[in-house]
Amino acid sequence: MDSSASPIDISKTWFRLIRTVQIDSFRHTKIFKAYTDFLWAWLSLIFFIKHYAGSEKVNIKNLSKSLSDTQLKSILTTPVMDQIHELSKLKIANMDPRDGHDPMEENNALETALKSSNERDIFRSTMLLLYVVRCNLFHGDKSWTVSRDNQIVYHSQKLLVSILDKLLV
Repeated sequence: MDSSASPIDISKTWFRLIRTVQIDSFRHTKIFKAYTDFLWAWLSLIFFIKHYAGSEKVNIKNLSKSLSDTQLKSILTTPVMDQIHELSKLKIANMDPRDGHDPMEENNALETALKSSNERDIFRSTMLLLYVVRCNLFHGDKSWTVSRDNQIVYHSQKLLVSILDKLLV
């Protein structure tokens, strides 16, 4: 890689390389955790670099606002929408809600967005729910040994790969 390449270009290259690995083939290996850590770090980093506004939640909302209708359509394909519906069925709660917020706030917002079919709301709510999973993972509220947690992380990771595939490549 060229030493003058930007962090975004370097990350895109790594993402393309890692993306070629089949998720199911290494779901229960040590590299699964490393790969998942990479994706969740990217979830934070992409908002910081492109839309930093002091809060990751605000950054996610800003990213959602910044995408054109064409970009949203290219991200929210039928397979991705199927993954979003699967994720919404898992009833993911924020294990550390702040300021008295409802721990199911993001999950409920996604369900509402899916009913409305508003693509921008669906994208924003999906990314906020993925952010909840990321926070639960990073702050110790998800365990690799708990079957339900593994299922949530697996579906979230698969969805995040699909979304990053469109945003980074």
